[in-house]
Amino acid sequence: TGMGNDSLMALVLAASWMFAAAVLIALPVITALLIVNFSFGVMTRSAPQLNIFTVGFPFTIIMGVFLVWVSLSGFLPRFERTVEEGLGVMRSVMGV
Repeated sequence: TGMGNDSLMALVLAASWMFAAAVLIALPVITALLIVNFSFGVMTRSAPQLNIFTVGFPFTIIMGVFLVWVSLSGFLPRFERTVEEGLGVMRSVMGV
């Protein structure tokens, strides 16, 4: 037997919800790195004779790792909520 239309729709809605949850988890770091890259672009534009890319790329990597480390404090509650929601969808799809 296959899954019914209601189960398939619940599965599709759960996938879209999990994608949105992943974007919410990653959004602060992505926004901060966008600001860092924008500032390096402004510095490159204002002083074109300096090679900012030699400093900018390693600094961006270090800043990204630091921002991920800082954002881990708020990661666990979001992750627990996402896992609980996913398990609830699996239970409802399986009919348990």
